[in-house]
Amino acid sequence: MSIRPVTAAFRLITILMTLGFIIGKAAGLKTLQFTVGSASHNVGVVFAYWLDMLPQGFCIAALWEATNVFDRLSRGEAFNKAVVKGLRGIGLNLILSALAAVVIVPSLKPTFLGQGWVVNLNVDLQSVTIGLIGIVLYAVARQGTALKAELESFV
Repeated sequence: MSIRPVTAAFRLITILMTLGFIIGKAAGLKTLQFTVGSASHNVGVVFAYWLDMLPQGFCIAALWEATNVFDRLSRGEAFNKAVVKGLRGIGLNLILSALAAVVIVPSLKPTFLGQGWVVNLNVDLQSVTIGLIGIVLYAVARQGTALKAELESFV
């Protein structure tokens, strides 16, 4: 069974999800509370609004990297450097998504909103799970590279 149709469907779903997410977030710009005469506050409000997208942005990047891995596999590539690089990319993007959700967004958002610098943690099950899955994928990719090098040394 060919995975080319799965690859195409995966890419289409990723593109549609990305467009839907961006359009939805862009529509929300109309609901922001701006202060007349305070450009710095208004810029901070916009930055804080877009900062909330950072974790999802890394997840979308991980999805796109996954479509690239599917594409390589559909072309018959085995567990080679390109596939390993893709798995590492997926893992790294998931780790960054978790860090953004747990540390970066909760810590920077109050600063952009003029509430001062504070280090906040937003530890939730979903973000931690995504981060741990990212670590597993990254570790599997590294282990796969080491194992492949070891196997090639026998030949």
